[in-house]
Amino acid sequence: MTDGLRVLEVDIIPGDNLYYVSRESGNRFSVKPYVMHTALYYAFDILPSRFRCAEQTPFYDDDKDEAEGLYVHPAVLKELKGYETRRFAVKGDSYRTESQRMNRNLMETGYQKSILPGSEFRTYVVSRESGKVNDLVEASSTYVRIGKKMASTKVEVTDLGKYESQSGDFELSQPVSTKDLDFNNEYDLLRNLRWERMNPVDLLVEGELNGPHLSFTVPRGRDEERVELPVNAEFFGG
Repeated sequence: MTDGLRVLEVDIIPGDNLYYVSRESGNRFSVKPYVMHTALYYAFDILPSRFRCAEQTPFYDDDKDEAEGLYVHPAVLKELKGYETRRFAVKGDSYRTESQRMNRNLMETGYQKSILPGSEFRTYVVSRESGKVNDLVEASSTYVRIGKKMASTKVEVTDLGKYESQSGDFELSQPVSTKDLDFNNEYDLLRNLRWERMNPVDLLVEGELNGPHLSFTVPRGRDEERVELPVNAEFFGG
């Protein structure tokens, strides 16, 4: 196959506790079993990294054009080694303004629930052009940093080859951001839909859709797994 879309399977394995705020309950901060693609685009160096920058502010709309022709799905937890809850207590910093202190993510005391090292996430990258995909393949295995604590994380990339686009109904195999599919013109939501409220965008994590997609199988030991992914997903709408 020469004219299809190229697909990479990416395994993401934190070597440190992985923590980011996805759910708040009082003074308890928990993580959900996902790694947002908004983090992965920067971690994989597809978008210009702002690692530990002074602003600590992402610019998704400014940067999204650099992701054209390549879509990284949010990653899903496939193997959990466990959770750890720690109490934290910090003093206020002089650079934090009163308005910033109103942010619950900056509370000075509370409990953080994180995912233990060695847990494994998986995602897929779908691409129409080869340059940035080749960079990902050549960099595997490599290490990136993700999460609020910038956990050192191993990335393993498997090139699954190229597949032709199909039309019709399909069952979503990997989450997609609600901003990344055109539900008005290209994709219809059919049934069995499940959403997750996340920051900065919500995710469609399960469901049957109609529209252009890829459908292929991946060997898993003695078995095979059917994977179905939308063709025209674009980071923040492209």
